[in-house]
Amino acid sequence: MTAKARISAINRFISGCKADNIYNDLQAACVMAGWDGLAGALTPLVGASPTNSGLSTYDRGLGITGDGSGFVNSNYSTSSLSSQNDFHLSVFPSSVNEATSTTYHAIGSGGDVYLRDNVTNEVFRPNSLETVQKAGSAEAGYLLASSLDGGSLTTRLNGSSDVTTGTPQAPSSTPIVIFGGSGVSSQETLSFYSIGSATDLALLDTRVSQLMADLRAIEGASI
Repeated sequence: MTAKARISAINRFISGCKADNIYNDLQAACVMAGWDGLAGALTPLVGASPTNSGLSTYDRGLGITGDGSGFVNSNYSTSSLSSQNDFHLSVFPSSVNEATSTTYHAIGSGGDVYLRDNVTNEVFRPNSLETVQKAGSAEAGYLLASSLDGGSLTTRLNGSSDVTTGTPQAPSSTPIVIFGGSGVSSQETLSFYSIGSATDLALLDTRVSQLMADLRAIEGASI
């Protein structure tokens, strides 16, 4: 029954995203919580199957925990986008890392696209020229994301969105990796990531947050 409940929760998430007209924006996405092990955690919701490079700690209902060096290769690069000014990147942390050094939640395209935490500011970089900061470090239970739509860059942190000017990025065949890369990786527990075309981050945040709450409730009820 527990497995069926998890599947039902994910199906509700998909249906909700379709109702919000944001599901097609998810071109590479993975629900890294709710399964029985890493194999399930790395089964894609949509898009290419990600590749695990060194991570081994998995908590059902929470996701995969970074170890400071391993990462998950999404096998999705910005050269796959239909337009270079139509892009989003998001991760959902179920726990956060209070390390004093810079850690990367996600990084890709030769370093030109990333979400990072340098403790005092979250940094969203849509290309090799711009670094957009939002005050405060990411809190657990909120989507950390950026979305570039034409010349408009939306950033979302701790349930709050800001809009500023963004410049389209140059395409790259370098895949985006989750948890960063060797030496700069996050040690947080991440429950979800998505990459794809520009989307409504507030709607995505609401849907992912509800999905994670549903999955945690299912695990709590099964104990």
